[in-house]
Parts: sequence; C-alpha cells; structure tokens
Amino acid sequence: MAETTRPSVVRGLLPEDPFLETYLVRPGGATAVALEPEDRLTVIDAQGGQVAELTILSASGRDDSEAIGTRADAPASVLRRLAREGDGILTALALPKLEPEETSAVLLFEAWSPPGTSKSFLATRAVIAVVAAPAGRILDGASPPSDLLVEVRRTVARE
Repeated sequence: MAETTRPSVVRGLLPEDPFLETYLVRPGGATAVALEPEDRLTVIDAQGGQVAELTILSASGRDDSEAIGTRADAPASVLRRLAREGDGILTALALPKLEPEETSAVLLFEAWSPPGTSKSFLATRAVIAVVAAPAGRILDGASPPSDLLVEVRRTVARE
C-alpha cells in the first residue's frame, strides 16, 4: 500500500519568510530591535490614530537617527517613563552610555492618522531601533490607544 504525504503548505497560511520579522508594540510600551546595514524597518499604525515614537541608538547609546535618514526632534517620552519606572528596558538594551532623560525620538503618525498608515526606513549602519506607542488619557471623541506593528525586512536571515 502506498503512503501519502501531507503537503508542506497549510491552506490559508502564508509561508514563513526567513527575511521578515514582525513585532507588536502595545500602548504605553516599547519594542527594541537591532538593525544591520541595509535592513528595512517599517512601523505600521494598523488601527489608525496611534502616535509612534522612534528612537534610534548607536552601540554606545547615543542618538543615531541619521543612520535611517531622519532626525530626532522630540523627547522619547515613553522610553524616559519606562526608565524612570525601572521597567528593565535599560538593562535589556545594554547600552553603556545611554542617558534616558536625554533620549530623543522621531514622531510618526498623528492622532487622526487613517488605519494602515506606515513609514519605512533603511538602516545605513548597525543601530538599535526603539519603537514606542504613547498611551495617554482617553478624552471625549478621541480614539483609544492601539497597538503598532513593526516589520523588519532583513538582508541576511537571522538564525
């Protein structure tokens, strides 16, 4: 009797892409991702209305937003708050000269951005990207804070 084998693709599921990583950023939280040269970082406001703070740090802990072709122009409020609360993010980042109260961010999106709004950046050198989702009080008529998605398209698949 001949044996049949199951197909390696499950109907309805996308095949795994070893060059694509997807991360979730919860409201009030932050997600850090190491980028290598030529990696593409995309931040997505899937539900709309969620501001994002993008902080780019060099290996020493200094601002290196130029490595992704932009300029940090606002305080990194979520990263600063997490550092003050002893969240453990500073230990996890393991950056020797990181001064949390001096960190800056690039602000992405607005309170009225439509769902699916995204912004992409190409790294020109190795950096650490910290994507944060500020979560404030909900006022009448305002959208509640929502998750952000972070996609990293690698030039070399990570193991």
